[in-house]
Amino acid sequence: MQSSLKPDRRKVVVFSLTTFFIASLLVGWWIRKVTFPIYFNGKLIPWYGLKVNPAGDVLGNPEEAVKDFRQIYAVMERYRREHGKLPGAGELMKELPRDAFHTPDFGRSDIHAAFSDTTAEYIWQYPAERPNGQAYPATPKPGERDVWMICDTYARMNQTVFRDRHSEYSPKGCYVVLWSDGTVEKIPVRDVIYYQTGRNEWTLGFRGETGLPTKVTSLTEHLGDKRNFNRVLPGS
Repeated sequence: MQSSLKPDRRKVVVFSLTTFFIASLLVGWWIRKVTFPIYFNGKLIPWYGLKVNPAGDVLGNPEEAVKDFRQIYAVMERYRREHGKLPGAGELMKELPRDAFHTPDFGRSDIHAAFSDTTAEYIWQYPAERPNGQAYPATPKPGERDVWMICDTYARMNQTVFRDRHSEYSPKGCYVVLWSDGTVEKIPVRDVIYYQTGRNEWTLGFRGETGLPTKVTSLTEHLGDKRNFNRVLPGS
């Protein structure tokens, strides 16, 4: 039995059915894309993206960390003169009150948003090693400069995670750094660098510290991983 549809009409019908089938697949895919539950750090990612640390919009006052670091350095300098070495955490905590190691803004920091049970705020750098693997000396040689402590409470990445797992960042704020010469510096977050310490491991660094390798990468290059289509938005 021959079809009653003319050849041109049959083409139109086939094209319409094919278009409808493809459109149905795309609509189904889109509905699944925006409704299927996807989580990041235990939080549901909505279709418009998840802001990882919404509390970080309020930066706080970096001078809180500056004040603490000046107190800490005074104790470290006195201990170094008396003992010829740098004090451990225990010695420092005996000399200073507890609030000298915390700021009132820690609860809004990125690290607190990611690990709410974190109690340590400041990064104790000097008990570890220089970027080149050498131990930190109690007294650096002339021309040398070491990072002794870091506060990242005021460094906000403003990360938004999307359902396809890529992220957008709008870094703002600063790192507060205690240097071995007693200088306390507020370093803008976009001015920091990273250096490689393993196959897929990168460590935060600061320009001017002793032992940095020749090859370093910027914050924008570090966060903007092209393989995951991550993007760092221009600074305001």
